[in-house]
Amino acid sequence: TPKREGIRLMTCHVRRGAPDVQDQAWNSHSKLNCIAACIQANKSGVDESLMLDPHGFVATCNSVHFFIVVDDVLITSRTKYILHGITRANIIAIARRAGMEVREDDFSLTTVYS
Repeated sequence: TPKREGIRLMTCHVRRGAPDVQDQAWNSHSKLNCIAACIQANKSGVDESLMLDPHGFVATCNSVHFFIVVDDVLITSRTKYILHGITRANIIAIARRAGMEVREDDFSLTTVYS
């Protein structure tokens, strides 16, 4: 199960768009880029596609928010290119209540895969 084993993840070629192309704050039905990333993940035999922002930093996955823990710090992307979701806010709040440092920042694939 994913809770015990994690998820299989790949970095896809599809990027999250800039706000002038598609406002990520809107949970719209026209998320073609997320659908394309999902199809790529499915065809590659993994659970999720990790999507980058227009500048090459980690943005989010095709259907879930992305978090990593490095040296007891919970790291997630800034909200510029992602949906400002309730689940994301809850995870951040729970981590802070547990005494974890939370960093919302730009980070690269090197941080993810190292």
